[in-house]
Amino acid sequence: MRKLRERLSRWKRPAQIALVALSAVVLVAVVFFLYKESTWAKSRPKFATKQEAFLYGPTGTEIMPLSVFQVLPEMFPEHFQPDGPAAGDWIDQFGFNRGKPGVNEGLPIGFSVTHFRPKSGAPSPVPFVGFSCSMCHVSQIRRPGKEPVFVEGMGNYSVDFIAWVDAFRSALLDE
Repeated sequence: MRKLRERLSRWKRPAQIALVALSAVVLVAVVFFLYKESTWAKSRPKFATKQEAFLYGPTGTEIMPLSVFQVLPEMFPEHFQPDGPAAGDWIDQFGFNRGKPGVNEGLPIGFSVTHFRPKSGAPSPVPFVGFSCSMCHVSQIRRPGKEPVFVEGMGNYSVDFIAWVDAFRSALLDE
């Protein structure tokens, strides 16, 4: 028993040093992670005007990562193009308003892109897609031979959001 104690006491000091070093490494890793997490999302997105905030501002309705959102209609055209490709893409078929090219990741008016996770609102390095007020409250007035006029605040009479949600749900549950 005495020999065993001597052997253990010989390894006691190196084991303590190793545990302290491991604890220091874990502490540095945690501090680094907390720093990186603080850079993922800076409070709320800043918009130049109130109009931009209305059109593209998040409302806390993030549903999925942007990369998934962008490929879903291509992967499941049977759900996102119920009238077939000749009737246009999912934006046309569900009545969403097209945004300006190069703005808001190319998504239609009414979708927002943030670095906040669904449900928790915790910051994320991955951009997520959610909805903005303008999805339901911006409409187009189309005139023959002229560019459409967007009216903000007016109810969107052409959007079929429930059908889009059904297509989204069906695509996720498709086997």
